[in-house]
Amino acid sequence: MVAEVFAGLSAFNSMFNIAKSIKDMNDENVRNKAVSELWEHIFTAQTRYAEASERIHELEAKLKTFEDWEAQKAKYELVELQPGIRVYRTKQSEAENGSSVEVCISCFGDRHMGILQHQTWNPGRCNVLVCNDCGSVVYLNGSPHPDHETYRPTPYKT
Repeated sequence: MVAEVFAGLSAFNSMFNIAKSIKDMNDENVRNKAVSELWEHIFTAQTRYAEASERIHELEAKLKTFEDWEAQKAKYELVELQPGIRVYRTKQSEAENGSSVEVCISCFGDRHMGILQHQTWNPGRCNVLVCNDCGSVVYLNGSPHPDHETYRPTPYKT
């Protein structure tokens, strides 16, 4: 980005020098060549300015997504439901009407809110938390069974 700015300044400097020399030229061919070079430098400077401006807008949009994520992230805290089972949950101060949401720890690490769904799977009457976004399954009680493979969601994101 800095290199583009210096290149732009250099282009303006050379345009200024060409414009100064045009004033003192008597030969029409030399003057026309200098004018042509000046237009070329002007076009190059405009192109670089447009590219730099576009890049600035892209970076501003990216910065906004980071700021939005940081604001969203501040509403959640890491909690341990059971030994070894951690999720992100809405902080008490942020929960609307006392309802909190549990978010997949894997998705949260990828800057995404994958809401965990409570489900009961048979055989074995296992209580699980399922993330439909990444396909994660957390067993709250019970243990995996081969039939549970058919219950697993197909992940939305990979």
